[in-house]
Amino acid sequence: MNPINSIRSSNVKTLGKSWKVVEENREPAESVNRKECKSENDIRTVDCWGQSIDLALSVRGREALRAVGLEEVVVDHHGIAMRGRMIHNKNGSLKEILYDGVNQNCIYSVTRRYLNIVLLNAAEKYSEVSLHFNKKVVDADLDDGKLTILDTRTRKIEKAKADLIIGADGAYSIIRRTMAKKPRFNCSQTYIEHGYLELFVPSGKNNECKPYHVGKTTLLLGDAAHAMVPFYAQGMNTGFEDVLLLDELMERYNSDFSKVLPKFSELRCEDAHAICDLAMYNYVEMRDLVRKKSFLVRKYIDTFLYKRIPKTWIPLYSTIHFSRMRFRDCIANKQWQDKVGRNTMKKINNRIRIIQNVLEQLSFYRYYAEPLGARYS
Repeated sequence: MNPINSIRSSNVKTLGKSWKVVEENREPAESVNRKECKSENDIRTVDCWGQSIDLALSVRGREALRAVGLEEVVVDHHGIAMRGRMIHNKNGSLKEILYDGVNQNCIYSVTRRYLNIVLLNAAEKYSEVSLHFNKKVVDADLDDGKLTILDTRTRKIEKAKADLIIGADGAYSIIRRTMAKKPRFNCSQTYIEHGYLELFVPSGKNNECKPYHVGKTTLLLGDAAHAMVPFYAQGMNTGFEDVLLLDELMERYNSDFSKVLPKFSELRCEDAHAICDLAMYNYVEMRDLVRKKSFLVRKYIDTFLYKRIPKTWIPLYSTIHFSRMRFRDCIANKQWQDKVGRNTMKKINNRIRIIQNVLEQLSFYRYYAEPLGARYS
């Protein structure tokens, strides 16, 4: 069950329309009862965990939950505070790195199943929302807003028509696949080296999914638009922020899809591409950089400066997890900090070279000038 789909359906207050939520319930890889999990159509009715790691909830996701009145129940009842990263060295020693050593902010670990239960229960309270499980979209006519839906239990085909199709159907999105058949739609998919799936390397390096809409009938949200590696714990939070932005645009443009959808793509594509890049960077950081002294020194400098000039120097992790700063601006902020660091080190190195030259000259004087002076005194 996709939490982005769930939170989208739990917030209809600004839209004033009826919403039909179509969800395919895939069989999990491991569960307490595989047979029961396969036959059940609602994750809430069976003790089945499914195939997923826990999700990490930060400010962006919490703000979306707050907008639908669910932040408290998710954080207080189902959230486990995570305040830092633990580095396990080869010699068995441990090194703790706090996510925010200044303000003591933390992120929260939330089980996907619990989160979906909370969101689905909230969505059911709206008469405008109808939930349909074991329904798989197999084809779509995006220009006319038509869907072909397969009932995975009866194997019967159903047809549906909508004013707006929102594809929040995950990393393997059928809607995105259909959009990819449209002209001028770019999309790429790459697997990291530690994955267990087949590696797919497309031509070119700049084929991020763009745009996220087709006309005024179809829109991608969450992993369907911007699937990313999980190492920055921002997949769910970014998807929730998608929903928050969509609601803001719906309200601004009075639910005029012809204005809302292009504006969403305009505002979101660059930010989504940025967080995908940041997530990959954090994967490299966790894999390699945390063992380097230069990384720990940079962390120390970031924390030191953040304590003294918190409005000027904000560490990258804090901008991602503990603010609503646009992801593109998070990268720009990090690049500015890197530039400041390089220029500072360049000045320091220049001064060190000057000092070294002075010391060398003094050393030369001691070896040659002083004995000569002593000889003729």
